[in-house]
Amino acid sequence: MPKAFRRLSITLAAVAIIAIAPFAGFAAGQPILEIDQATYNFGTVLNGPPVSHVFKLKNVGQAKLIIGQVMPSCGCTAAKPTKTELEPGETSEIKVTLATGALNGQSSHTITIATNDPKHQTATLTMVGNVRLQVSATPPDIDFGKVPHGQSATREVTLTALKPDGFKIGKISNSNPNIQVERESTASNGGARLKILLASTMPVGPFVDTIDIATNRVPTRVAVYGTVTGSISVDPPQVSFGIVPHLGSAERIVRITNAGPRPLKLLGMASTSSSVGASIEPVTPGKEYKVTVLLRKNTPDGQLRGNLTIKTDDPEQQTVTIPYYALVGKFEG
Repeated sequence: MPKAFRRLSITLAAVAIIAIAPFAGFAAGQPILEIDQATYNFGTVLNGPPVSHVFKLKNVGQAKLIIGQVMPSCGCTAAKPTKTELEPGETSEIKVTLATGALNGQSSHTITIATNDPKHQTATLTMVGNVRLQVSATPPDIDFGKVPHGQSATREVTLTALKPDGFKIGKISNSNPNIQVERESTASNGGARLKILLASTMPVGPFVDTIDIATNRVPTRVAVYGTVTGSISVDPPQVSFGIVPHLGSAERIVRITNAGPRPLKLLGMASTSSSVGASIEPVTPGKEYKVTVLLRKNTPDGQLRGNLTIKTDDPEQQTVTIPYYALVGKFEG
């Protein structure tokens, strides 16, 4: 190869290197997120007072780091970062507070943050530790199960203090007038025993209530729930059409049975969705009815939820509600 041609080739290569070098340097200048202690272990604490920690973030890259959305998990709250745009070498802080009032035992809660760091577009901060109840309820909630209408029922709950000396119970309150709470006695472990009374006047249907108990430690809550059954039963209690093809229809059968002494009449029905209707056919008039629930053709694609409400002449169960559910159309997992 002639010397002049070789010199020209070398010169062109040098020019190419000079032209490319600035772009290579630009690509290398990226933000890099560094977290000082991404997991904070708060050890063992008593429930009630919140636990807080400040997480420290730093940009150790060569371009501006942007902190975007901060998404706490359930139980956590996170303050806004002290800075959302960090030049190389700059730092920011995020204060995270964990509510411990409803926690018991080993606990782990996360906070997810979004950044423009190519390798850490999302980063996770974690609060872990063990929470001990200052006051525990046994059982932690009261399930009355199914109770026939007109009957009363009772349950008991025992409150136990982690440190029993000087433990006292204050005001006890709940919202449902058909549920009453009595202070029965002082337990041998320094706690207290409460009697939960379900009145015979509780109307037919499911019920839910919360008993709030004030103490000189932390407030305690006990959930109360159950179902008062009447003479009318529905089988199945709800209708699932499952996955229905596009423009398709589906049909399900529900039976309504009357176990009471007087004949039952079904007076009418209504649906919360125009896509679902029903027809009623007596099997044994006054005692058993067949309800055909129909999901009509041309129902729009998507998730469908609603209720079918049937009116009756039973003074205790003037309406019977049947929930229904369907997925219409093609769904890919």
